[in-house]
This record gives sequence, C-alpha cells and structure tokens, in this order.
Amino acid sequence: MVISHPQLFFRCAGGNSCYFDCITTLASRVNGVPLTAETVGRAVDTAVDSGAVKFDWNDYSNPGNFTVADPARLLYLLTGRRYEVTWQPGNYVAAKDELEVDFWALSAADGDKGKGHFCLPDYDPLGESNTRRNGYIHSKRIFRKV
Repeated sequence: MVISHPQLFFRCAGGNSCYFDCITTLASRVNGVPLTAETVGRAVDTAVDSGAVKFDWNDYSNPGNFTVADPARLLYLLTGRRYEVTWQPGNYVAAKDELEVDFWALSAADGDKGKGHFCLPDYDPLGESNTRRNGYIHSKRIFRKV
C-alpha cells in the first residue's frame, strides 16, 4: 500500500479506526504477539489491501474511511483462524470461547445510527474515551471460531 499523504492517513485512522484497533488487538492476543508499530503497520496493509477495511484513496477525508467491511475476514487474515461474527444486544454475556467487541454509545438514538465507539471489555482504543465513560454498551460484536 502506498500512502501519498501520511499525515492525512493517520489523522483519518486516529478518528475512525476503533473497530479495526479492537480486532487488531484481539488478533495480537490470539497470536500471542505484542502490538508494535511493525505489527500494526502490517495489519493496516493487510486490512486495506484486502478490502476488509475501507479506504478511499481519492478522498482521505471520506467519513467511511477505516470502516471495517468484513470483520470475520479481517480477523482471519490477521490470525489464520476462521471466525464468524454476530451482533448481539448490549446485555449479552459472551461465552468463554467467544471474543467480544463492545459498541458503546451515548444514547440509544446514537447507537441506532451507528454513532459510537468500539472497545474491548478491558481495552479502550482511546485510553479513556468520553463515550465509554459517559455512555453504555449499545451492542456487541461476538466472534466465534468456525
């Protein structure tokens, strides 16, 4: 992947990549490999080049940039293990062998519109986001091995 405008690319990633970040973090845990600039860089290359994550190279400001288009495929590409993904309500309790990504929202209306922030139960990509601090878990993405 060739990046013409790295600062614009990283600004976009910083603002829109929470779901990607959560999946990459899950992959690092599954693989037993720490997150480093190198492993994250390879994950970005794999995600965007494969189409599992959307990026409009003609419009770096496209609000759809860094949308995860195929989360199960992305986790497979990063781990070599097959998963299926389901959406569950916020009160769903994940089974021991399931991987969980929580979608936080400040209100039901925001959550219904897809306006929110993805986190893992023990990890917030922003460290301590306002949405997680003041919101609630609107829904969950549950990854199960296939």
